[in-house]
Amino acid sequence: MCDPSASCQTIAVAPWFACACPDNFGGDGLRTGTGCVEERCSLPTIDNAEFIPAQAPDAMFSVSEELSYQCQQGFRFAAALGVTEPQRRLNCNSMQRWEYGGSELNAIRPCLEDVNECTENVHNCDDTATCTNTHGSFTCDCALGRGRINATHCEAASSFRCPALLTLHGAWNYSEERAVDGYLLNTVATLTCLMGFAQFSRPPVICADGSEWFRVSNQSLCVNINECSADSQRCAGVTGSVCVDTIGSYECSPCEESQIVVNNRCQDTSVGSGMCSRNTQACAALVGSTCTDTAVSYECVCPALQAARGGRCQDALTGGTADDDVSKSGISLYIIIAIV
Repeated sequence: MCDPSASCQTIAVAPWFACACPDNFGGDGLRTGTGCVEERCSLPTIDNAEFIPAQAPDAMFSVSEELSYQCQQGFRFAAALGVTEPQRRLNCNSMQRWEYGGSELNAIRPCLEDVNECTENVHNCDDTATCTNTHGSFTCDCALGRGRINATHCEAASSFRCPALLTLHGAWNYSEERAVDGYLLNTVATLTCLMGFAQFSRPPVICADGSEWFRVSNQSLCVNINECSADSQRCAGVTGSVCVDTIGSYECSPCEESQIVVNNRCQDTSVGSGMCSRNTQACAALVGSTCTDTAVSYECVCPALQAARGGRCQDALTGGTADDDVSKSGISLYIIIAIV
């Protein structure tokens, strides 16, 4: 009836027995119920802290078991919390909660205060470097003309070289001449792109610590400019033509197979140029002629049995001068063709 770890006690009322779990165990003690389950504390979450020794995230602790932690390097307990010891030791109580010194109140203290290693002079930057505090740590910045050999030490820039930079569709320009084995520290490089390309990342790059270019990334590239989307009128000079972007340039797609370019527009060859309707005086110089569209231009045509003489259409059989371009021995049809 009772769980194997529980003790069975006789009582004076039904069901005439009771199951009691041992200390630090919870449950109803019944074999058919929850039984007896050890009461344990789970690992707490503490900002900027580390456990001593290290614990797995799913670690559990029995009642009365201890857990110690300390602040990570670069952090400490805030002075207002009143914690003076470097480590804090917690105890798991019978209520499955952590306590410190017999009290649950504020037993867990977070490590929220950042240590300023620079102002407190607990950094290890060398004498030529400048210490800069960061959240939980610090950096050592080398002076101009010196390069970094590791996280905390610098040396003269003469021993540092950066390799030449490569890119497609552009060229790098350097503020300093290239030495035999590379570019000196603090050399500034700027990227110039070829026509039809634009720089994806604008800031110049610098030969920095460790002989590496600072700010160089996949974004320091010359990328193609889409001239068609940048200017919707790019191919407006030929109505009916479509702008097609190409790598580094663009092209205006040709007219369809059944079309030709007439007066800067794509036009079907079967339609004609339409120049006669657009210029009613196209054949004014040949009196009596009729304007007729061609595929690419127009013609001034005299009526049947007439030819052009002296700027007008005349009967082909009438007389004319020797200068006339009409043969008196036969009938000829003369047509003025305008080529534009």
